[in-house]
Amino acid sequence: MEKLMGQLKRSEKARTDTEQKMLVLKDELSGLKETATKSANTVKELSGQLHDYREKLQATDQTLAEVKVCFLVSRCSETNFEDP
Repeated sequence: MEKLMGQLKRSEKARTDTEQKMLVLKDELSGLKETATKSANTVKELSGQLHDYREKLQATDQTLAEVKVCFLVSRCSETNFEDP
């Protein structure tokens, strides 16, 4: 009978330890989910900014190419160009 009681106590301790570990892991998972969400939002924001900068760079490159052509041809005036 004492042997069974000892096994029961060990089983109960193992169960409570496992439940405690599960609670810790749930907290960690919650923190990781929050971090993942923040990271995803940051990536989305930075991707949008990158898109905007690429468009701006493309417009600037186009303007630069036009200025080079006009400079080489020497037939342009300041009124032919507008800021993008």
